[in-house]
Amino acid sequence: MDSLVKRLRRIPLRDAVRIHHQKLEKINYILLNNINKMFVLNRARHRELTLRLDALNPANVLQRGYSITRSLPSRRVVRTSRSVQIQQQVEIQLGSGYLLCRVEGNNPNGEKNI
Repeated sequence: MDSLVKRLRRIPLRDAVRIHHQKLEKINYILLNNINKMFVLNRARHRELTLRLDALNPANVLQRGYSITRSLPSRRVVRTSRSVQIQQQVEIQLGSGYLLCRVEGNNPNGEKNI
């Protein structure tokens, strides 16, 4: 306690307040600078994740030339050729519009020639 009293007597109160005020200003500057850096990093990360989501968006995938085929009348997505029958109607969703088609051939072995 004596050392604290001695230090307080050595530094005038006005100077002590000024020194602490400068320290607070420095801490405030560092905090604001760090918050700004975090904001910039988070904004960049948000932009990156948005681009990834856009790439995986089903509508954007369809725009790149892929399609979704559904068997009719159930409208279940066709994942294998075994899930449809010859002469069954299917609906094909494209990047722009739909096609109504009838299955004329089916090769569950994956060969191109039906």
